[in-house]
Amino acid sequence: MNSYSLQLRYKFSTLIIMVLLLGACTKQNKFAISQLEVKSEHIILAAELPLSEPVITALKNGVGIPIGRTLEVKSHKVFSSWEVLEMEVFEVRYHPLTRQHVVKNLRTSESRSFPELRGTLDYLSEPDPIKLPTLCEQECLIRVRIKIDIMTLPAPLKIPALIEPQWQLDSGWKQIDYVKSHEP
Repeated sequence: MNSYSLQLRYKFSTLIIMVLLLGACTKQNKFAISQLEVKSEHIILAAELPLSEPVITALKNGVGIPIGRTLEVKSHKVFSSWEVLEMEVFEVRYHPLTRQHVVKNLRTSESRSFPELRGTLDYLSEPDPIKLPTLCEQECLIRVRIKIDIMTLPAPLKIPALIEPQWQLDSGWKQIDYVKSHEP
């Protein structure tokens, strides 16, 4: 390898590191699970879903943004594993001709329209209560996660979304330990 190739490789590596550091220093929005509890044999969930500026820009330019929600349960028995209770992926899309934000459940193909992005995010933030599975009759662990599904974005957006922290909107897992109360 000649010295010109080494210099070029060094400059390219330095540029990549600078881009990553710049991205890490910018303000980062995060998804967050604000409520996860069991009431009347139903799992109640609420979340905060602030979208970052690059995500909003992509949305305004006609890119569908996939937001995934995974809800899992696990019994307290030894060697039990997590079971997926619900895995939903919603695509949020803006239609400029009708000036509507549309949320489509990609599993059921059900769609809802909203005149404002805020309404769309509110709809996703507070889903209908989910019936507690029989696995959780007495006690179990319940966890939930909401995130942008980067791998299903259009190809030109995948690399920036993987590199830029502003695209990596993820609540991480929020978990509760449910034990049925025995009230008379």
